[in-house]
Amino acid sequence: MAAASFTKAQAKALCDNKEYDVFLKSISPKLNQLTGVELKDLVDYSRKLRDQWRDVARKQRRSTQSAKGQRQTIANARSADKAALFEQVHNAFNERLKDVQTGAVEIPKGQRPASVPRKDRKIVTRAVRSVNKTRLKDAKQKINKARRILEKTTQPQQESEMATSNSKAPAKKPSPKKAALKSAPAKVAVKKAAVKKASASKSRSKKLAKRAEIQSTIAGSSNVATQAPKPSAGGVPSKKARNRNLNAIASKNRTKVGGSTRIKAHVSSAGRRNQSRRDAKN
Repeated sequence: MAAASFTKAQAKALCDNKEYDVFLKSISPKLNQLTGVELKDLVDYSRKLRDQWRDVARKQRRSTQSAKGQRQTIANARSADKAALFEQVHNAFNERLKDVQTGAVEIPKGQRPASVPRKDRKIVTRAVRSVNKTRLKDAKQKINKARRILEKTTQPQQESEMATSNSKAPAKKPSPKKAALKSAPAKVAVKKAAVKKASASKSRSKKLAKRAEIQSTIAGSSNVATQAPKPSAGGVPSKKARNRNLNAIASKNRTKVGGSTRIKAHVSSAGRRNQSRRDAKN
């Protein structure tokens, strides 16, 4: 086909966005701005697209011919048009590349992207990150603000609808079975409280009986506690003897009431026991 057989409108109707961008690069003014490296890449890419749509058109033509039983079909015309379109694009890139390689035309020199020095890369990265965070924060605030406004406008409406539905709906009486189920836990709680109170009173009566028994035992042994100590040789017992006698009587009473047997330690440890008792008083 001729070099300018397809217009922009026809190409846009046949191609998707990526393919249409390739078509725009094959015509001026973008064709004159391409560098040698870009032209080589576009020559290869346009060749692949041309071969791809040639194969598609060939397969469609054969399938439609076998289905209809005739050689002339127009069902695959769109694929054939795309194959012709990319044939035109490929030829345009190829001719421009030949002119560039022979020096017939001048091409703009490729501009390298500005490189950041190694020592300043962290600073640039942090600045970019800060800008992105600020943008995200602003977007988040806008979204939250819109959500709050929406909640304020919809909440009164929902409450009014709920109030209306509640006023319209008749009050339901609970069934006897449900009422019995609700009252059952209360009855169980009352029963448990009564059992607990009875057990507490029973344990209290046992404690009182045991205390009375201990008091009667102590009263029965009071005659032992009131016995006077034996007088010394002079006729009057000393204070130390009286204290020793009283301690012995108290110890016997405690042993008798408690029902235990007092086991005396070795005599050599008596001093240590006395010292420990004195330390405990301090």
